[in-house]
Amino acid sequence: DMLDSKYFGRLGQYLVVIRISTQANFHHPYLSFIDQLGEHGKGLVEALLQSVYHNIGNLLRSPQTTTSSSERSYLKTLGIWLGQITFARNRPILQIMLDCKELLLQGYETGKLIAVAPFLAKTLEGAKNSIIFRPPNPWVMGLLGVFRSVYSVEGLKMNIKFEVEVLCKN
Repeated sequence: DMLDSKYFGRLGQYLVVIRISTQANFHHPYLSFIDQLGEHGKGLVEALLQSVYHNIGNLLRSPQTTTSSSERSYLKTLGIWLGQITFARNRPILQIMLDCKELLLQGYETGKLIAVAPFLAKTLEGAKNSIIFRPPNPWVMGLLGVFRSVYSVEGLKMNIKFEVEVLCKN
């Protein structure tokens, strides 16, 4: 009753920027908080997703993403959160919000694969507990196929290969 839905946008932005992107070890309490809100919290979930997509876009457009390990770390943490709030809850990531396959290909073409591949791998890890988003789901298999193609690129950095290997083991 104390949490008015008109403040969901502000709360969502605060949680994503100040808490979620820097405190991966507290993702489960934040998810429990959202669960406790029940039907009333649906607006907060939408606000969180909008904020996550906005911040992911900012990080991916940033020229420092390829050189700054802290920005890549924020991106991976946001990927973990995005996977937990979507795939782990059997909720899709709409292509209009984030085209994962295209993002991998653009990452390769623009030299940002060092940031994009770990981010998407962490996001897809949320699907390991999903009922819907597991192999042989066609969308998941298509994305894993793009990961396989990226993995086989000659001269690919070892940390990108490592992220793909960890994803495939889960």
